[in-house]
Amino acid sequence: MFEKVIPALVTPFDATENIDYGSLEKLLTHLHNVPQILIAGTTGEGSSLTLAEIEDMIIYIRSRFPEFDLIVNTGRGSLQETLACTRRSVALGVEKALVMLPPYILPPFEGIKKYFTQVTEEIPHVIVYHHPRRTGKTLSAEELVELAAIDGISGIKDCSGDLRLMRHVASRTLLFCGNDELYVPALRAGAGGIITPLGNADYSLFVQIADALEAGDVELLESLQKELGRKIDATHQWVNPIGIKILLSDMGLIEPNMRLPLCLPQVRCS
Repeated sequence: MFEKVIPALVTPFDATENIDYGSLEKLLTHLHNVPQILIAGTTGEGSSLTLAEIEDMIIYIRSRFPEFDLIVNTGRGSLQETLACTRRSVALGVEKALVMLPPYILPPFEGIKKYFTQVTEEIPHVIVYHHPRRTGKTLSAEELVELAAIDGISGIKDCSGDLRLMRHVASRTLLFCGNDELYVPALRAGAGGIITPLGNADYSLFVQIADALEAGDVELLESLQKELGRKIDATHQWVNPIGIKILLSDMGLIEPNMRLPLCLPQVRCS
């Protein structure tokens, strides 16, 4: 149902901030050996995309690259918008959604449970996206496990950075690490995989790391971790997705364009 390594796709934009489908084609061709991708997430600047743009991306990918199994971040600024995005995604053949709580609201846990229960009524598989720094709301390990017990919740993506929490949740449900720098510690804590920005650039590196860890090849694992560390150092000095877009631009796959207020570092955005 879910792969161990899932690239969180960037959304390429042209100089006028429209989706650059030429660059998207190059990026997806680069990812030709990847079974499953996430679109419209944090890395994909999903909060800046309209529902129509998300629909167009789904249609484009499913028609031009049908080999990809799509997960769509359908979480929006309100429940009604989230339900609308989820329903439209399902109508276009999508069966898996990633859903983050709306930011800023800081709802009580009872409201959070009702929120996710309503979303699961619209699509077969939902991954709860726990990202306290982005939403302002931190859930406990026990609360995440309780959400995972809702029928239709297939797993948790955790970006809290709390390995103790991750270990507890991973012992009870499918857990995805959402932080590239915690990939190996998360796997050791029981995570089932990672949803990764850097996977846009080097999907195979994450697969090799998981394989080396499983095989107990300490020397290879150390070498691969150093390589991952270099890529993290090169991209994680800026808020996601600025760094990965710069790296993909250096690779000749996209132009490093973002929608404001995101912009290139040390460059006047005007």
